[in-house]
Amino acid sequence: MNMQENETPLLLPIRDISRLTGVNTVTLRAWERRYGLLTPTRTEKGHRLYSQEDVERVKAIQAWLVRGLAISKVKGILANETPVDAEAGIDSVWVDYTARIETALNQLNRAALTGLLNELISLYPAELIADQLLANVLEQLQIKPEYGTKTKLAFLHSVVLEHFYFGHYRQRQTAKGKRLLVVNLNPDDGDILPLILNYSLLVNTFQAEYIGYLPLPELVFAVEQLGAEGLVLYGDSAMHLTNLSHQVLDWQQILAIPVFLAGKITRMFIGDHDAIEHLLAGDSLQGILATLIREFTERNTLDRDL
Repeated sequence: MNMQENETPLLLPIRDISRLTGVNTVTLRAWERRYGLLTPTRTEKGHRLYSQEDVERVKAIQAWLVRGLAISKVKGILANETPVDAEAGIDSVWVDYTARIETALNQLNRAALTGLLNELISLYPAELIADQLLANVLEQLQIKPEYGTKTKLAFLHSVVLEHFYFGHYRQRQTAKGKRLLVVNLNPDDGDILPLILNYSLLVNTFQAEYIGYLPLPELVFAVEQLGAEGLVLYGDSAMHLTNLSHQVLDWQQILAIPVFLAGKITRMFIGDHDAIEHLLAGDSLQGILATLIREFTERNTLDRDL
């Protein structure tokens, strides 16, 4: 008898498919209930179970969302029922969300902005929201000298940080992976993007800790006391690159843990600082997250093989 024919396909609980894909469980349930994108099997007690095909389907959904396709259109695309012009009009969903967030900011409307964040986080991974929407809104606010812009920026920080700090508490309950410390290199950059990166790391089961900006001499103390197994230095604005590159290499030796640079600052190192190029995690939150997951997965594999 062929044993392979009788093998039961491996089925995964929702927490495992969330860990494998980086999509939080609230979003997975919304994709199922509201849009029929997933059809997990159920245990006798009603718990969802997902197949490897479901894992691949979630990844396909993510790929379309990154391109800007509205979540309501994804099911037809995956079923080949709706033709899509790959080049034209596909990113309109983020244009619409940008207009809505700008309206809420112009009115300083907390209820509207909170409702929009709740809608977004129920449909899209946090790192995708950051890259496609919040990073652009932040950039526009930071470069505009208009009256009221600083108030809008402060208001946006207040609402978004409140939302994601609450999300941190929920995700921290199930995070059992490597301990990572995320630090902001420049207090003027604000906390929104590195905090969302930390949230996404928690969703992916890292025991991630974001403590904002730290003076560089304090890093050793923070790493030692928190028992960090990796350090992520996030920055979006220019710094003295030569000094920073030397410091990163020094910390890697002193701390004896992986140290990564992340954020737009990494663009300034590519091609001219070969010594630390392998420590550059990327400039987008999606890219940073993918790099960290890959790096620590490979390290876990090496540790098991030793």
